Amino acid sequence: MLENTLPTTPGALIGYRKDGVTPIYLIAGGAPDDESGEGQPQQEEQTPSAGAEVTPPEPPAGDDTAVNPDAKRVDQLPSWAQKLIKDTRAEAADYRSKLKDAQKAADDATAKQGPSQEEITEQVKTEFAQQIARAIGLAAEEEKPIDPQQVIETLTAERDTTAKERDAEGSGTAAP
Repeated sequence: MLENTLPTTPGALIGYRKDGVTPIYLIAGGAPDDESGEGQPQQEEQTPSAGAEVTPPEPPAGDDTAVNPDAKRVDQLPSWAQKLIKDTRAEAADYRSKLKDAQKAADDATAKQGPSQEEITEQVKTEFAQQIARAIGLAAEEEKPIDPQQVIETLTAERDTTAKERDAEGSGTAAP
């Protein structure tokens, strides 16, 4: 693999312009006449990388409380450590509540949209399959809801018919 590194010292030649004649020099933010420069110094943010170990903060200089390495509870730790743990827990609780609110808002927005495209497609397929089954006689027609008054009339009519037949058999004449 070819490794091509550019010079990093100010004033070094790093290439030529499109015309092929005019050189390009590395300036590095400084003025060529004096060392004052016009830009402001850049400060890099120090963020720990994913695999880096995070070191705990040093205790304040004024706190002479001895650190108990065998502490099993938070109240056995020095005050600065207790404050750090309390603040961290409060921040985590705040993030959890924000997450819960965001999930609830997302669920509400999804519910307002109605059924999904997949649900609608599945419902249409099911209804179509039922219609085909009824048309070719594989499925029974849907029953109409039962009306209680109609059931009473049907049962009363059957009872009366049965009573007439019994009376006709007892008298020896057939019912019309």
